[in-house]
Amino acid sequence: GVLDGIEMKIFLEVSRRLNFTWKLEEPAEKNKWGQKFENGSWSGGIIGALVDGRADVGFCFLWLVDPQASDIDLTFPWNSVCNTFLVPRPERLKKLSAIFLPFRSSLWGSLTAATMFVATVMWLLARLSPPGALNTTEGRLSWCDYLLAVLGVLTMANPATSQHRLYEVRHVLNSWAVFTLLITTAYSSGLVSHLTVPTYSKPLDTIRALVEADIYWSSAYYPAVEILFDIENSWHSRFIRKFQLYNEESHHKRPHTHAALGYVLEGKPPYYLEGTPVSREEMTELRVMRECISRYFISLGLSKMSPYTTAFNEVLVRLIETGIVQYWKKSILYRSVDPIITRLFDKTGKKDVRPEMLRMENVQGAFLLLCAGDMICILVFIAELSLKCILNSHNVNQVCYVSYPLTVCCVLPSSLLILPV
Repeated sequence: GVLDGIEMKIFLEVSRRLNFTWKLEEPAEKNKWGQKFENGSWSGGIIGALVDGRADVGFCFLWLVDPQASDIDLTFPWNSVCNTFLVPRPERLKKLSAIFLPFRSSLWGSLTAATMFVATVMWLLARLSPPGALNTTEGRLSWCDYLLAVLGVLTMANPATSQHRLYEVRHVLNSWAVFTLLITTAYSSGLVSHLTVPTYSKPLDTIRALVEADIYWSSAYYPAVEILFDIENSWHSRFIRKFQLYNEESHHKRPHTHAALGYVLEGKPPYYLEGTPVSREEMTELRVMRECISRYFISLGLSKMSPYTTAFNEVLVRLIETGIVQYWKKSILYRSVDPIITRLFDKTGKKDVRPEMLRMENVQGAFLLLCAGDMICILVFIAELSLKCILNSHNVNQVCYVSYPLTVCCVLPSSLLILPV
């Protein structure tokens, strides 16, 4: 029973200035704006009433765009609207991959290549150095020995090979030690932040991201997609095909794969206007997508060639230029502020980004990697014993042992994870 709202205040002020009486009616159809058919006729809604002459003035979020702009008179726009979606908030990621998060995959590859390269350089230098007391044919170290020495420095542990046997490549080993000091320090500091601060998936802020995430969208009726979307955009075209007519039962079954069509009244402060029914419980799991699929101006509508159009525009322009419309907008939005609606505009969409106490789930990735490494090494060790028995039966004494290098490679990431914690 209260006549309130931005457009209602504009209409009441215009009626007072122009001194006319009025009677208010609300369309009974589900589509409050009406539908235009291919033959050019309109069915129901506000625009249908204006076209048929059953109403003189109509207002409720009318966009300054065809096809209604060619069939009715639209006043000077008082605001703009961003057509967008309510999308699922980023999901919290598990900590199983925490040991790899401080570095990108390209950096991990570079670090692996650098380790192999330094071990190869040390092995070649030892081969090219003149024979000496520590560099006899029988006493030369293998490439695996140099790899273990490099990995020992990388893990900030003592090299597996004795120091005096690495004397000829000491300068290379020292430069590698300085390099690994910087790398491990950067890794440890970055790892602590990834463990203590929750990490989330990338926010869904574009139509392309919604398509790639296999998100569908719905509305209470089939909207005018040629106005809402950019038909020539391939990602928009693909997303249009994911439309499903709103059904409350099926909608509640897939809340995390659904995007709800909505509108944002632009300005300060912005305000979200519901396009698809969304409960308050569901809104806590959603946020406003940052990309606007389209943007239009908002006007009041009058019947075609109405004698009141010019007078409406004159009053409306004065209300806008004097800041009265902006004042009404702020006062109404602040009076109707809702914490849940406000949270829809979170830029990140993350529920909680505060540091938290470390729990087992934070470091379980390191323990899983350690257990996997131990299991692999046990299997390799059994294979080595079997191979040694086979070679001994054929009087062959050379066996390449690989379990220790595998142990170092598997323990390396987990040790770097656990030590800083």
